[in-house]
Order: sequence, then C-alpha cells, then structure tokens
Amino acid sequence: MAVELLFVLNSCKSVATNEGQTRDSVEFVTQTMCDSMNYIISDNSKGIVKVILNAEFPQFYKNEAKTNNLKRLYSSVILGVDSANQTNSQLLHIYSMSMLSKYAQTYTDDISESESECDKIEYSASLTAGINIYSVFNQNELLSICRERIIKNNTESQQIERQYFNIDLNQMMVIKLNDIFDEEDISRISDMLKVKLLEINKVKDEKDLIELGYFNLDNLMANNNFYIDEKGITWNFLPLEIGCFSLGETKIFLSYNDLQPLFGNEENMFTKYLKE
Repeated sequence: MAVELLFVLNSCKSVATNEGQTRDSVEFVTQTMCDSMNYIISDNSKGIVKVILNAEFPQFYKNEAKTNNLKRLYSSVILGVDSANQTNSQLLHIYSMSMLSKYAQTYTDDISESESECDKIEYSASLTAGINIYSVFNQNELLSICRERIIKNNTESQQIERQYFNIDLNQMMVIKLNDIFDEEDISRISDMLKVKLLEINKVKDEKDLIELGYFNLDNLMANNNFYIDEKGITWNFLPLEIGCFSLGETKIFLSYNDLQPLFGNEENMFTKYLKE
C-alpha cells in the first residue's frame, strides 16, 4: 500500500490509576494509556496506528530499597526503558511511544508530523496494538509476569504474542531456565514437551503433528519463555517457532509431578519458592 508521508503524532495520553492494588508479595498500581499516530494514504484516505497499554506496575515490595530495585529491574527487562529520574507514568509512556514507533513502520519507514486534529478524522485503515502487562504468579518471593501483545488490523484480530518473565524477588534477578536446570535436564524437559504436545493434539507421532501444521519436532526445545505458578511450569511458543503462523501460540504445561524426577530430594528453586 502506497503512503504519502503526512503523519500526525497524538500524545493523547489517557492514564487511569488504581492505587493500592495488592497481590500477595508485590503491591501493584494499574495504569492505562493510549498513544496514536495518523497518516494519509496516497488516495487521500486516512489511517491510524494506535497503542493501547494496560500495565500493572510495581508499587511497593517490603521496603523502599527493594521497591526501587524491583522498579529498575521491571523497567529494564520488561519495558526496555532506563528508569532513572522517571515516574511510573513517564516510563510507561516512553514504552508506549517506542511501540507506537515500531508498529508505525508497518506502513512507512519515514514519519513526518502535522498538526491536524486526529479525533475529527474518519479512518479507512487502522492498526491497533493492545499491550497488557500483568502478573500471573506473585508469592513466596517469586513474581511471574506476562507481557501480552494483541495486534489488530482493521478491527480483525491478527496476532497474539505472550512473553513471560520470572523474577526472583530475593535476589532481584530474572530467572532463566539454566538457573534452575542443567543442560542435560533441559534436554530431558524438551523431550517431555514433545510428548505433551502429542497428548495435547491427541495424535500418535510426529507425522500427525506435521499434518496439523507443526514443524519437525527437532524445533521444539525448552526455552526461556515460560512462567512458574503453584501447579508447575508452562512454556509458551510464539507463532512460527514450532508451527505455522495459523496455529498461533502453543502452550505446553508440565506439572511439578512431571518434573519431580529432575528435582530429586534436594533443595531447589521450587521447594524454596513454593513452600507453604
């Protein structure tokens, strides 16, 4: 689609805050904002790119020092933003604008600003990125967070991607798979995931999976896109990682009973985090 370079950048930020929301270990504040950019297509019709961000942001954890450390880690790892001298709203707005710039490239590599009023324009084309950031597990010094992106083109849902992050609140570090398991165990987990994928799809072998749209099972390896909760570990594979785009995401869950042979009777991360 040809595009003439007349863009309007809207800092039409709307922020709604719910103070004092508490979830077990970490207290969160929920903020919502919207940023948009509109453009004129070569036939003089109008288009718009929007980012709608709904995010839980760490508000308090145990004391001021730990709270500040968590905010820095959250900003760096999940938002990719330097938290120095920035308020929560400023950090989220910087992230929102960076995503807006990224998705605007869907239409053109060159952006110019104009002072037209966006809310008076009727749009013939639109791209909306809904970004939700929320906790999925929050207790016993372990925080698992999901960053979800839902991309819609002209109101039709196009793509959903979820990236997960696990934070050791005691050490203030992001937990990677090799922090929990050694290389041999990760290989065994990959084999378990392959068996589970067969069970989920109710098929007997790899050939049946390929017919459903999955790639060769050699592509399925335990990765760092997982989250931890009280029941076990869930791995999330994005579109095109282990199967055709039309399959969307694939989630595979392994319970702690499934993983018990890898733990033995020794003290490990999960016995520490998931103790009663």
